[in-house]
Amino acid sequence: MGSHPISRRRFTRLLTLLPGASFIGRITGAAEPLQPASPGEPTGPGGFAFLHLSDTHLDPRPAGQGYTGEGRSVGVLEWFARRAAEAAEPGGAGPEFAIHTGDVFEYSIVDDCWRDWDRAVEGAGLPIHLVPGNHDNTWGSINARLRERHGGDSHALEHRGWRFICLNSAGSLDPLPCWDQRTLTWLRDQLREVDAATPIVLAMHHPLAGGDAGYASEYDPLRFWDVVRGHNVLLVLDGHWHQVHCGLWQNTPRINGGETFRLNPGYATVAVRDGVLTHRYHFHESAEGGARDTLVLRRPTDTPDPRLWADLRARHEPGAGSIELTGEISSNRPKLLGGELAATAWLNGDRDARRQATIAADPSEPAQRRLRVSLPAGGLPPGRHFATVRIERPGESVAVESEVGRGPQPLANEQAIEFETAADGQPAATRFACGAGVKTALLAVEPRDGSRLVVFGDTAGRVTALDAGTLAQRWRHESLGEILHALAPCGERLAVGDSDGNLRLLDAATGSPLWTVNVGAALYGAPLAVEGALYVGDCNGRLLAVDAATGDTLWAHDAAEYAIESSVAHDAARDRLVVGAWDGKLYAVDRQTGAPAWQAWSPSCEVATRSRYYGPADCPPLVIGDEVWATDRGYRLGRYEAASGAFLGVVREAVSGVSLLEHEGVPAGVLARGLGGGVARLDLSGRPVWEADARAGRSPRPPVDAPGAGAVGVVSDVGLLTVVDRETGAVLLRHSLTPRLFVHSGLTYCPAEASWYAAGMDGVVSRVPMPPRPDA
Repeated sequence: MGSHPISRRRFTRLLTLLPGASFIGRITGAAEPLQPASPGEPTGPGGFAFLHLSDTHLDPRPAGQGYTGEGRSVGVLEWFARRAAEAAEPGGAGPEFAIHTGDVFEYSIVDDCWRDWDRAVEGAGLPIHLVPGNHDNTWGSINARLRERHGGDSHALEHRGWRFICLNSAGSLDPLPCWDQRTLTWLRDQLREVDAATPIVLAMHHPLAGGDAGYASEYDPLRFWDVVRGHNVLLVLDGHWHQVHCGLWQNTPRINGGETFRLNPGYATVAVRDGVLTHRYHFHESAEGGARDTLVLRRPTDTPDPRLWADLRARHEPGAGSIELTGEISSNRPKLLGGELAATAWLNGDRDARRQATIAADPSEPAQRRLRVSLPAGGLPPGRHFATVRIERPGESVAVESEVGRGPQPLANEQAIEFETAADGQPAATRFACGAGVKTALLAVEPRDGSRLVVFGDTAGRVTALDAGTLAQRWRHESLGEILHALAPCGERLAVGDSDGNLRLLDAATGSPLWTVNVGAALYGAPLAVEGALYVGDCNGRLLAVDAATGDTLWAHDAAEYAIESSVAHDAARDRLVVGAWDGKLYAVDRQTGAPAWQAWSPSCEVATRSRYYGPADCPPLVIGDEVWATDRGYRLGRYEAASGAFLGVVREAVSGVSLLEHEGVPAGVLARGLGGGVARLDLSGRPVWEADARAGRSPRPPVDAPGAGAVGVVSDVGLLTVVDRETGAVLLRHSLTPRLFVHSGLTYCPAEASWYAAGMDGVVSRVPMPPRPDA
């Protein structure tokens, strides 16, 4: 990045787009207005400008579809590129880079889609730093491309004494945001190198405040706050809502970056000059209301935003009916501790059950304030939970200067603390923190050395084996790209694929690689092992057969137009492979050659709208005798003829994932996970045998049958493990695996340990023993 000072002439031109205005008080009634700079004044030391755009949603273009130079956002992006180039002077002065806050693509990327982005913005003549949005990372993932371009799916840059941190809030292969523990660990490490006074701009796709962005709970953004609160964050840039407005998050301005199509097409110029940061949005002529410029924010750069926090402690005695929270209150502005303060607290995001905290001065430290509050804990399941504390200054507020800003907000900060509860008579859970999110199945394996292991892959590209009894680490294999679902047993070995396209076979006892090949595209689904071969789909819709002994490709077939995310099912009676893809279809191919047998639309595409958004790609299909059963993103469970793919109808609505229930190796029913929170056992005609309240939700990870325990287990979207009786559906166990954070991993049961295992995106692996059965 260049370090050229911005010339008087350049800033005069910029300021024709950024007319001056005076500040209002940022703490209402507590600050004097600042005077605007004159348009012709020189920049002064540290002055610079950059551009901000968001939500371009470029159309997908699979292989074989020619480039037309048209489509969503292309014209506005070319206009943006021309304006960016015109703003630059010979010699390099002008906006020096741009930040895009996510949803670069409408439907992630497949084949050559990335080239369409490069074509649209190639005339801009400046680096564009990208963060992934949910549309980029749901039906595929741009993370591997971001590693090539920026060194990571999250990355940071230094510029003129400022730190710009671009963050992945979009996770991978899921439409909802979360802060993967890998990302938070990376961010904490980045900030450890940064002086507390360094100005920081954070850029991400999903807003941290101001509405429902889809986080699992309020704890996820508050975990993020715990990492950044001690630093001088002056601005948060985000996207997702396609709006042009300025709000506040923890008293810090956050700006939603608009879009390049529909109602608000445009982009913004952000200028830092003489101690003032100005963000102004330039609407394209196609915008509702026509071409115009809007002041989104002006703020001083030398005044940190007011912050209040407490060094919290949580105490819960086994069997007690309450949680005791205590803490010492601090502030980056000591004057804030001298007046009236108020604090409230609540559990697990339930703001309707707020309790007022007591705040008292510390006699030995007159400037120190202490808080204490007791929160009722009756009815909490054993496991991990969180409490939120809100500290505020009654009667005082914070405002921003903006033509599209919201009104003054109370001067308040919120933070959270995690705690764990136990249940009388139930064995305690065991935890292991791996430091990255886990989306793979947790495999219970017993290698030749007689050990009992639980093995999983994570978003940092590692495969880890833990002792099934103690969760002590036995071995770890370092990969390259993320390992999302692509982990499967293969005899005494483990097959694993990553998002950089590497497929490898590991020794299950030691983790040593036996061979590694690169297939040329990201691997998402777990490989299927059949008769000495591995079968797997890639992000471009190819199915591949690989020799399990050597890694040699046996055949490759372009089965689908879009990504294959889930694993392949084997139709043994016809010796075919059946798989769903993100183009909205199911495919069956000959296992020996890859030759197509049939294709069929997903259940939702058959009975509602034919759209790739409702693809049958989240959960692997089931082959049940002469039928194939499959779910889709429209949350319908449908049936098909296994021989022809003929659609036989919808079995059940509001189903996100299914698995097979067997008796002595023979299909005996289907376990269906419901959106409404239940789990059902269905017979082979689709009629319910029982339905149980499992509070499950929309995650496609299916229920798990544990016939040796006579039980069925399922984990909710936000980490509640529910185990029910296999024959009656009666609840046997509930345990909170995470403090309301997303769990996308597969659940497993290890009969030898009589325990359930799962892991969250917070990187915590949990072992939960089955309690003794009353009838045992």
